[in-house]
Amino acid sequence: MAATLLRMERANHLREARFGAIAKAIGLQTGELYVLLALRRSGTPYELRPTDLFRALLVTSGAMTKRVARLQEGGFIRRVSADDDGRSELVRLTAKGVVTADRGIEQIARVVQRVKVESSLTDHEIAALDRSLRKLLGVKMFKLSKASTRDVMKRSTHRRTT
Repeated sequence: MAATLLRMERANHLREARFGAIAKAIGLQTGELYVLLALRRSGTPYELRPTDLFRALLVTSGAMTKRVARLQEGGFIRRVSADDDGRSELVRLTAKGVVTADRGIEQIARVVQRVKVESSLTDHEIAALDRSLRKLLGVKMFKLSKASTRDVMKRSTHRRTT
């Protein structure tokens, strides 16, 4: 199981590198492209509250504030008042933001297709992998006790020294 999880980590590292290359090719930082894609996925009118964005993307509110500011400066998004609460703002894609998000989606689709072809995975294998990953992702996060953490660290240190 440990080797499988390490392979998943490696696959994620490769995915992050590919995603970073896509973001760079369309003139954005990786985090900015994630914001545009989250807004695009939200459906017309492609808007979300900043709180929903940082929760969906698992970043801090400060990180989201910086990303939104850079995207607004670039003309990719704009802030609009929420209809249901005049005190609240929404982040909405501009036409430029929609076009850029769509370019990112097209690039991602090309990369996914290339990976599928080069890996020789069948549709059946991909479906089985997807089912397995869904099960793994269904496991709730848990905290190790301090004693468990010490035990893990001792074993890790022992393995490195032997």
